[in-house]
Amino acid sequence: MVEGDNYSPRNYGGISQMPQSTSKKSGKIIWIIFGVLVVLAIVVGVILLNPFSNKISSSDLSSGINVDLKENAKINFETNEEKHKITIDSINVDSIDIIIRSEIIIANLNIGETKKFDLNGDGVYDLSIKLKDITDGKANLFIQKIDEVVCTENWECTEWEECVSDLQIRVCVDGNSCGTTDNKPDEEQTCAVEESEDALVDEEESTDDLVDESCEDKGLYSIDEERNGLCNSVQAYSSGTETIYCCNYLPVYPVTFSDELRVIWSSIQNSGDCTDFVSKLSSCSLYKCSFIHPLTTETFEKGVIGEDGGKCHSLEEMPNNGEQYCQYSDSQLVDMVDYYNFYEEQCGEGTCSIVINSTGYFINDILTENVLQNMYDSGDCSATFG
Repeated sequence: MVEGDNYSPRNYGGISQMPQSTSKKSGKIIWIIFGVLVVLAIVVGVILLNPFSNKISSSDLSSGINVDLKENAKINFETNEEKHKITIDSINVDSIDIIIRSEIIIANLNIGETKKFDLNGDGVYDLSIKLKDITDGKANLFIQKIDEVVCTENWECTEWEECVSDLQIRVCVDGNSCGTTDNKPDEEQTCAVEESEDALVDEEESTDDLVDESCEDKGLYSIDEERNGLCNSVQAYSSGTETIYCCNYLPVYPVTFSDELRVIWSSIQNSGDCTDFVSKLSSCSLYKCSFIHPLTTETFEKGVIGEDGGKCHSLEEMPNNGEQYCQYSDSQLVDMVDYYNFYEEQCGEGTCSIVINSTGYFINDILTENVLQNMYDSGDCSATFG
């Protein structure tokens, strides 16, 4: 092109043609713009699908972090090179239920409440969780790593007061003032006023005319003796010429060891001594071991049969051809593992004092929850002999 001439595109058959170099440059720009848009779309998608990472970093855990979690949501973290996970089990109106693993810890938090957790049972609190609020079906939690020595509750209770309106009360005080109530004994219990002989005679006379009355006719519960029904509060009534016995509350029917579980038990190989029993029970892993009974010095077997029907099952041989069979819910399993660890801590050297009286259950003068007795009372443990 001569300098000073005006440039006009060539026309071939009525179609203007731009120079080839200009066309290539435009094509490159279009591809660059397209690539940028694709990258932006991927970034936006990741942000929308993952509003936050499901793992708390070590720095955030140390300084404390606020997270909003829906029901069944999970979040992972690490402390002392150990991996853990928090699961929101359920969200209620003003509280939530959470499960912390690896070792199973179940807790309930009310709005505004803070709880501390010893994650590895070393006597030191590792984690603090506060439920700040519940909004739009999400729990707003403040989670922080801590390092505090665990305070052991030491509850002392007064004697039960007289039975009034089928209720007895007492007052329990923590001698160590821990500020927690995880192991606080009950301060109320149902009761029944003992009637005088004259009152019993009047009651018998008033029921002489009753014929073929059942417990259900009186608004009570009958006991199925063939199923070994247990009843803590029984009333006797005359029904015609017979005496019937009724429960004030629903009777408890202890669990029975099924043939299917016995087959599994028979197939488990004995691992020797019971050093790992508590850890295997905590994880509900198949396990069988041998132990020496402290009273008879006989050698017996005990172990874990695994999970079935949503519960963890265990079996322990007893003297006189006896067996103790238990089935644990998640919360019962946590309580039993805590009890075994506490018992080992207090009695591991072979010398300890165990006292059971009207005030409670004491190990080395420390008031302790009698977890095994609670399991028997609820029918989740049973013992058979012969």
